[in-house]
Amino acid sequence: MRAWWAAIVVFCGGAVWAAAPPPTLQMMMTPSAQRTARYEAYLAVSRMLDSGQPEAALSKLKALEKQDSQNALPLYLRAYAQFLGGASEKALASVVAGNGRPYLITYLDAEAAFATGVPTDIYVFHRRGWLYSAMLPHLKCLRALVRGLVSYAEGLPVQKRVQALRTLSAMASKTLTGRPFIIITTLVGMALHRMVDTQLDPAYSEAGDAKGAAAVRDRQSRLERLRSVLKERLDRLHEAAGPEARAALKQDNQALREALVSLALGEERVVRDALKETGFLPR
Repeated sequence: MRAWWAAIVVFCGGAVWAAAPPPTLQMMMTPSAQRTARYEAYLAVSRMLDSGQPEAALSKLKALEKQDSQNALPLYLRAYAQFLGGASEKALASVVAGNGRPYLITYLDAEAAFATGVPTDIYVFHRRGWLYSAMLPHLKCLRALVRGLVSYAEGLPVQKRVQALRTLSAMASKTLTGRPFIIITTLVGMALHRMVDTQLDPAYSEAGDAKGAAAVRDRQSRLERLRSVLKERLDRLHEAAGPEARAALKQDNQALREALVSLALGEERVVRDALKETGFLPR
């Protein structure tokens, strides 16, 4: 039996998680030595993976898997390290284990972001996702992991290919609804679903599973609706916030920080509500 199939059996027979409430963006923006330490640890792991040091990353991840026990992220990063080491089946088993955790949690270091400097146009500054994308390199690792495992799955017999792609689809969904609700994780989750569904739809058809293929198409339709809702509401939010943010540029750093935090919290509400309306979160 393949290792990742064994992991599915273990997961299905395991205990139910007693999950604590997931973190909000406001919580992430509140100073905390523990959250800062975890952010820095994930940053270090991501850099190790990006520079081709999977064994060093695996060593550092051992502690994170225990310390951050509700978070799928360390297990997904472990999967990427295993994939880089040539162990694709082990990587799929680690993805299954990550899918069994309650949330994908993204740690932020907002103070570090503010300290790195401010562009001349705060409206463009935030619209480009500078506050998040430059500070979250592990999301690049997740994209590379899914891209690699989708390619690996193409060589599997159809039933095992479907199961592998379904495992990756569950990872995409967990990323899409990652906590706190920030636009960058939602966009990455949408991208992961596109990568997986491109192969999952024909795999279902080849397996003669019309219901499964229909579910993939329904999800893609809802993802398009999600994209449309997010664009419309975020444009409206940024248009309203733009003058206030520009005015803050002419004042002190505290005024600028408050404007950015207000905009980020507004985005959190937009993302959460859009995910509910499109059926990716319960209402």
